[in-house]
Amino acid sequence: MTVASRIRRFLAGDAGPGPWLALAVIALLAAFLAAAAPREITSLQNKTLRQTLAHAGGFSITAASSWQIVGSGQAVTADQIQTMSSVLASYIRPPLVSPARQQWSGLTAPLLTVLNPAPQAVTTQPPRLEVVYRNALSGNARLVSGSMPQSATVGKTAATLQAAVTEPTAKRFGLRLGSLIDLGQGSSMPASDPPIVLKVTGVIKPVDPSSTFWATDPLVAAPYLQNPTIKPIWLGAVIIGPNELAALQTAVNGAIVTMSWEFPLRAGHLSASQAPGLLAAMTNLASGNAGEAAVQAAGLGLANPPSLSANGTGVLSAFLAGQAA
Repeated sequence: MTVASRIRRFLAGDAGPGPWLALAVIALLAAFLAAAAPREITSLQNKTLRQTLAHAGGFSITAASSWQIVGSGQAVTADQIQTMSSVLASYIRPPLVSPARQQWSGLTAPLLTVLNPAPQAVTTQPPRLEVVYRNALSGNARLVSGSMPQSATVGKTAATLQAAVTEPTAKRFGLRLGSLIDLGQGSSMPASDPPIVLKVTGVIKPVDPSSTFWATDPLVAAPYLQNPTIKPIWLGAVIIGPNELAALQTAVNGAIVTMSWEFPLRAGHLSASQAPGLLAAMTNLASGNAGEAAVQAAGLGLANPPSLSANGTGVLSAFLAGQAA
């Protein structure tokens, strides 16, 4: 018997092709493991990333611009804020995705002291309220009673603005439909400016309390007791309508107001392989010129264009560093 014949006989076996079958099984098993291992690693990376994102909170692109109101010529309209919002949103491109229904913009005036507070809102000092405008109020709040704020009246004796409040704010500040809140004048306002009076027209309830609409500025959702052990003071907020922006800015002439934009990003189904691209896109957007373009489109002469921030880049950076280690 030749050497070749002996080899064939050994591989085939006396009882048939046993060794051949064993070798085939081993080869198939090796191929399966070679293909399955990367898939298992990828699956584990994706799971780790999504768990990290779930604990880190939401990802978003935010923008803000603050300036001092000096004269009525600097008042910003709701249409201008919306124009700037549209321009900023146009810079959010794949892989960044921001659901339109979750986006919002607004303007916030400084905290003012309530001159006619309810007893339950007074601690060692009277409470303070901020007056806020939000463009997406109807989509983020459910009307419990009354109506949404619509208009303002500016006279020689007072600037009266309609306002909506949440249930916790109404309870703490002793408010109901028709209540009048006297905010007087801020310290930065000219003595000739009329005092601010708020008229409660509606009581509202958040549709989603965890959304950025309510969580970005917690005072909008509920009052907050600042410095509870040392000189405590209740702080809160009311929301006005778009047609009242001019009256508000006239009433707070000399004060610093802040415009804000929020663009929550969709990241729940993000995979590990997509993380580097998302991080780069967020970083580039925050350092780009979207703010300047928004101001130009709105025809505003703001000294401080909106500055953009990318919330969540730290989490992505830490994840990628951990994967590379």
